[in-house]
This record gives sequence, structure tokens and C-alpha cells, in this order.
Amino acid sequence: MTYPIASKLQNTTNTLVIALSISGETNEIIEVLTSLRSNKDVYISCITPKLNSSIAELSDFVLTYRINEHRINTHYDLTSQLPTVYLTERLTDLVYQLSN
Repeated sequence: MTYPIASKLQNTTNTLVIALSISGETNEIIEVLTSLRSNKDVYISCITPKLNSSIAELSDFVLTYRINEHRINTHYDLTSQLPTVYLTERLTDLVYQLSN
């Protein structure tokens, strides 16, 4: 079960949702993005190293980066999140600068 974000965005305009995923195949994220696709006032962006992933295909804008995945026993993901944090902080700073 995920947060019902689609229903919260029904009466909004020009909303940007940014999805973050190393694999780009997280079922819960795909479910949320799929529910948002029908809302014409919601733009979807994702930050992922996988350009051909499901979340990238559901997104209007895709930011990719290179990273070596580090997984143990398939389910334990030790891949660094620093590139995603940097991109998110940089985007936040740019939006702030443009709004002033």
C-alpha cells in the first residue's frame, strides 16, 4: 500500500513529482507513477541510472547518472545514494534561484 498521492493532486496545477530509484523497477513507485499519468497537470521526473527502466518510460523528464550497483544476495542494496542526493539538492537550489 502506498500513500494516495494521486487523489491529493486532483485539484492542483503544474505539479512536478520526482521519483528516485536505482533499479527503476520498484513496483510501488511504478504503481504511483502509473496512477499519475492520467493527470495532465502533473509532470513526472525521475532520477535513476537506468534510462530504459519502467519509471523512466513513465516520466516526462529523466535525469540519469552512472554508478556501479552494489548488491548482496539480490535484495540487499548497498549502492551509494550520493549522486541522487546531489542532483536533488542542485535542482532544489536552481528552482529557488529561478523563483527569486
